[in-house]
Amino acid sequence: MKIKTITCHKVYNYGAALQAYALQHYLETLGHEVEIINYLPSYKKIRYRLMDIDRCGRSYILAKKVRLLWPLVAVYRNWREVLWSGRGRAFDRFDRRYLHVTQAVSRSSADIERLEAPADCYIAGSDQIWNTAMGNGTDPAYYLDFVHDRSKCISYAASFGVSSVGDKSDFVKKMLGNFRAISVREETGRRIAASLGYSAAVVADPVFLPEKNDWLRLTGSRREKPYLLVYDFLHDDPRIPDTVRRVARERGLQIVAVNDFADTAYADVNINDAGPQEFLTLVSGASYVVSSSFHATAFSVIFGRYFTTFPLLSQPNASRMKDFLASVGLSSRLTLNDSPSDLSDIDYTAVDARVAELRERSRQWLRDALTTNPRTPR
Repeated sequence: MKIKTITCHKVYNYGAALQAYALQHYLETLGHEVEIINYLPSYKKIRYRLMDIDRCGRSYILAKKVRLLWPLVAVYRNWREVLWSGRGRAFDRFDRRYLHVTQAVSRSSADIERLEAPADCYIAGSDQIWNTAMGNGTDPAYYLDFVHDRSKCISYAASFGVSSVGDKSDFVKKMLGNFRAISVREETGRRIAASLGYSAAVVADPVFLPEKNDWLRLTGSRREKPYLLVYDFLHDDPRIPDTVRRVARERGLQIVAVNDFADTAYADVNINDAGPQEFLTLVSGASYVVSSSFHATAFSVIFGRYFTTFPLLSQPNASRMKDFLASVGLSSRLTLNDSPSDLSDIDYTAVDARVAELRERSRQWLRDALTTNPRTPR
């Protein structure tokens, strides 16, 4: 079967790249021909390009009014990311080697319909493609509106990323009607779909579809000195450095930070040029992981690492972390305002069993969805 997927694959984010690869990889192990639709909507800024700025922001509007300001604004806004272009090159290498992306670049649903050759099945997901607090959550393309045959459309582990779609409910309700079968990544997503009149299965994020050893084959050489890995995504939560210092001190670990936007001031080692493979290597080799990232948490579980997770303070996306950790019996590892997380060792015996069960149920749903109207797993 020829399958095309659509997801947020080109945003220079570890989770986005790895979940896109994971779904593609698993479908290919089933014998399918898989391509990721090369959808790069204009509202998404292309990072690590000197002359590209947010086309919805004030800087862009001002620069368009005064044309001579364009180069100055672009350089000012992007100088840090240009300096960090080693990270961008690492992502691009991963994409070229592992992601099977369609040749045509589409900027809208109309472009996809016009440029893409037909497929036997279309899959929307995973990641936060339906997050209505972001542009993609109100983009019809991520709801497969460019496909006119509903029988070809399913979603896999799509995430709303929020606990409610608010005033976007009419739009989302209409768009979900495009699908023959719907699966979401979190229980919160299932409840949102149900409130709009749709039945949705809860399945695992695509990174859980491959086995642990499949991921280990992508990793490289590990660091010799024991370390705590910190992925402090936005650097706006004072609880994270406090926890990192405490755990590192108590366990005698070096603090290694993998960074996205800026150095981590309290780290012993800052790594600013890691791509998806290097990220996997760092998580798999860590003695402890502290992060505000869903996928850093997911891979900590996959690799059996001790970890602590913090929700992002400035974004309403804690539901996806809560739901996932509850599903594998690790709710105590999430630090919320009223409940500091458990910093002790983790016995992975029961956790691994739950992950294995979740993986098989998710695989079965996807296999069924490709051929029939699947039953919602209990």
